[in-house]
Amino acid sequence: MHRDVKGANILISDNGILKLTDFGVATYNTEDHTQSFTGTPYWMSPEAIETADKVNTARDIWGLGCTIIELLTGKPPHSDKNQFTAMVTIVHEEMPLP
Repeated sequence: MHRDVKGANILISDNGILKLTDFGVATYNTEDHTQSFTGTPYWMSPEAIETADKVNTARDIWGLGCTIIELLTGKPPHSDKNQFTAMVTIVHEEMPLP
């Protein structure tokens, strides 16, 4: 699991090939809790913010969704808020993504 999927961690080659980078917080072990509260706030899933001890691929899927929104709009969801307020919004809103 990458745990920090965002536009800044995706490179595009001249041939249009996408490559994911920055595996500094990645893990393959769902029992690895050494750095469980990881990621960048605007791309973090509600589960990653709320329950840092649960490591799974759903976090990366959420990050990919936020990255797609970022690619379409030019900015990630909730970028109009500070990082703490964005995390609270992601956890407590019924529909945290547009």
